[in-house]
Amino acid sequence: KNGTVKKFVLWDPVDFGYLTVHAARRLADGELEDGTASFGRLGELEVKDGVVVLGAPLVFDIENIDRYQF
Repeated sequence: KNGTVKKFVLWDPVDFGYLTVHAARRLADGELEDGTASFGRLGELEVKDGVVVLGAPLVFDIENIDRYQF
């Protein structure tokens, strides 16, 4: 907040955790296949080589950082 870091980029931690649970379940059930698949509230996402593409990361800055404090 003091301006040392202007911006940094991460995936939304809540969405990332949500996706991790969905992907782990599909992997355990042998259902994580290449293509597109529905991942609950995240909608349709691409799966390629066993990797689920979450999408664009979130840019944190002085304007939105307070929403992500724990």
